Amino acid sequence: MTNMNPFSLTTSENEIMKLMAKGFSSRHIADKLCISEDTVESLRKNILKKLSGNMDEALACAFSNKLS
Repeated sequence: MTNMNPFSLTTSENEIMKLMAKGFSSRHIADKLCISEDTVESLRKNILKKLSGNMDEALACAFSNKLS
């Protein structure tokens, strides 16, 4: 079964979403993925742009599509 990706998020953006949905901070996400915190923040901004700034909708989608 494949996960739905209605927002056309990249693989990296999807990974950030999964960790955000689990409640990870940007610092923890950066540590877990071995990337800089600036990269995490950049990806979060890209996610928000793709979702027209609606992070609540994004997190709800992550849960409903079992991305987390």
